[in-house]
Amino acid sequence: MPISGQLFDIFLCILAISVAIALVIHIKGAKTREKIDRGFSLSYWNLSYRRKFIRTLWSALLIIPAMLLVHMSYYSMIVTIVVGIVLLAIFAVQAVYNYKKWKEEDNSINKKNHPKEED
Repeated sequence: MPISGQLFDIFLCILAISVAIALVIHIKGAKTREKIDRGFSLSYWNLSYRRKFIRTLWSALLIIPAMLLVHMSYYSMIVTIVVGIVLLAIFAVQAVYNYKKWKEEDNSINKKNHPKEED
């Protein structure tokens, strides 16, 4: 028994709203917790910037399978190239941002632990 188009659209809207609400609740709760730099964390927002950077690099490996899926779905080299460039740009910006924040965080921790001696 196939689902009608309108019912499916309503289902997708409810699903999207539910996921958005869950993400907002999860992100707000993660801001109050200490960031994890060792061990496993399923939540991206609980990670330190160093771990976010590492996870971004590992996640970038998914670009190739994603491009293959896009190409198999649309059979268009132009669409595949555009999607690949967009994904690569997103991952590159995210990696650079996380790297810079990691180094800033690292420098601020070093300054706290080793303050300069004043004469």
